[in-house]
Parts: sequence; C-alpha cells; structure tokens
Amino acid sequence: MDKSILNSKIGFGTYQMRDETELFNAIMCAIKNKYDFIDTATYYKNEKLIGKVIKYAKKHNFNIPYIQTKIWVDKFDKNIINEVKKSIKNLNVDYLDSILLHRPHTNMELNVKAWIGLIKAKELGLVHHIGVSNFDRDMIEILYNETGVYPEINQIEHSATYCRLDRLNYNKSINASIQGWRPLGLLSENLENKTLKAIARRHKCSVTDVLISFCKNFNVIPIVKSSSCERITKNKKSLKIKLTKNEVELILLKVNTHEPTTSAKNDTFANLSLSNSWYKTKKTKYKMI
Repeated sequence: MDKSILNSKIGFGTYQMRDETELFNAIMCAIKNKYDFIDTATYYKNEKLIGKVIKYAKKHNFNIPYIQTKIWVDKFDKNIINEVKKSIKNLNVDYLDSILLHRPHTNMELNVKAWIGLIKAKELGLVHHIGVSNFDRDMIEILYNETGVYPEINQIEHSATYCRLDRLNYNKSINASIQGWRPLGLLSENLENKTLKAIARRHKCSVTDVLISFCKNFNVIPIVKSSSCERITKNKKSLKIKLTKNEVELILLKVNTHEPTTSAKNDTFANLSLSNSWYKTKKTKYKMI
C-alpha cells in the first residue's frame, strides 16, 4: 500500500491552539516525533501560525508531516476552490494532503455543492485526498448519489468512551479512512476508571496509552493534542501497546457509554448544525493534557 495520509497511524490536533509560541513548540515536537499528519481547520483560526512553523521546518530540513485542514459550514456556499487556495497559502504549502468538510450543514444542497467543490479541487491537484468530518451514513450516501464520489476520509468522534461500531463498519464498507477526534474520551473520568487502570497495569503503561491503543484496534487513526512535548512524545509511543481481543471487548462493555462526549450529546446532522458550540464538553468532565 502506498504511503499517504489515508494509512497514517497518528495525527496531531491543533484545536484551541492559538498561542504562537505554544503552537510552534508543540508542532515542532510532533514533527520531531514523526507524527504522520498535522490536523487543523479554518474554524481553529490558526492556519497562518501553523504555516509559519511549516516554513521554519522546511528551512531547517525537517521532514514535513502531511497537512490536513477543514472547511467550515459558513463557506459551503462560497467558491470552494478559492477557499482551498486560501488554506494552501495560509499553511505555506504547495498543496494540501487532505481537506475535509468540517461538519454537515442543515442545508443538504450546500453540503453537495461544497463536496463538488472539493472534487474539483482534487482534479486540479490542489489537494491529494478529500473527505468529511462528522458526516453520518445517510449524508454520505447523498453525496455519493449526487456525485458518484465517496469521501476518502471521515473524521468522527471515537474513543473508549464513545465507540460506534455501526459507524466504523459503514466507513470501512466504503473504504473511507477513519480518523478519530477526542480519542481520549472523557479523560478525567477515564483516568479513574477501574477497568482501564487494570488494563494499564497489565501492560505496564498509562491509561492514556491504553486509550490511544484502543483506537488502533479498530484501525481508527487517533488525532491527539497536547502542548507538552513530554506528553506528545509519550502519546506517539502509545502505538506500541497491543491490547488483547478480550481487553477490547471488556472496554466496550465497561467503558463505552454509547453517547457523544459533547455537552448537548449532539454529534450529527441537524442538532450538530444548529450550534457553533456543539463539540464543547462539560468542563467538569473533560481534561486536556
């Protein structure tokens, strides 16, 4: 299989990272630790800052990871080719390795319009791979029915806290590479979970290691984020942990809540599209590291 962002092992997330120094140090640490790709989005408002890091890394002959961004719904009715070109310029790259529609719009016609725009962007060589984020089966089937093109990537919430086997199976059936956002789930709760702690002791690793390894068992590419270089390094090493089939089944039975970690428990289509804060977790439960 040819190496591409589609068969990556781990990605580095940049949501809420807007401090220039913090972002620079974090991304350079991720680059040095050979993370497969950097994930951003126009909604994160940090493309230009990431572009500065990429420019520095190129100048100093570092191997640049794949670069992925996402287009927010307020641009779905705009000229998508122009939006892609803006991101390319902001990120200081010649092309994008992948670009996704960040979330579905309540107007399905706009979803289709934006998807057609991404198809054209790929045909023009502006991007190598195109996909979606937080799109469910029905929405993806509409995109396919209208264009004959399935997304190559679907970035969805996936963790030990919230694992949807139906979504995983569907995306695999259309050969979409699955990326998992918030792969640590409700971390504060998971760090104290007896089942996860017992598995971690068995493998002589941390609970965080177990959570990242859990994604690997489903061929989901975890997108992890941290401002700590020590943690960024440890997260990459978590891929070496191999959970047993029984351990994975136990996590599904004891840890999986079958509910999104978002504050309103929304993660798809209409509900998701009605609020700009749909993915914010309850502050008492979610802890970033």
